[in-house]
Amino acid sequence: MLSITTDKQQYMPGDIINIEVRFTGNKTIKARSLSATLWCAERKRIQRTRVIDSYDFAREKELGMAPTTNVRTETLEEERTPYERTNELAGSREYNSGETFSGKFIIPGNAPATSHEWGHDNKIDIWKLKAKLDIAWAPDENSEIEIFVGGLE
Repeated sequence: MLSITTDKQQYMPGDIINIEVRFTGNKTIKARSLSATLWCAERKRIQRTRVIDSYDFAREKELGMAPTTNVRTETLEEERTPYERTNELAGSREYNSGETFSGKFIIPGNAPATSHEWGHDNKIDIWKLKAKLDIAWAPDENSEIEIFVGGLE
């Protein structure tokens, strides 16, 4: 099992995140690597307006849908990863229970602040940190935490 700890509760763009990944298990595990990934998951709402043709407009009227206009507005959500960095904390070796591995990441200076609600920019940005122990011929050990990046007022 992996556990991740950071040096602070909140970070600002340009800050350095110092992390510790601790492996705890009931036996020694031989693995290919231990890595950590910092990334930002962004969801964005996009509204598109389209004009439906006269045939579809008439058809909807016939079906009793009673459209009042031939203009339709659709709201779509797009997801992307504007930032992602992976650092290897340890290479191929045997991992013993209780071992701790350190690493650091730099949050980019233009990093969007963490937001869980749709704002004026119609975006939600969530920063996460994931640790992965790559075990050959077995399911990998993973752990994930959220990183709070400040900057919204």
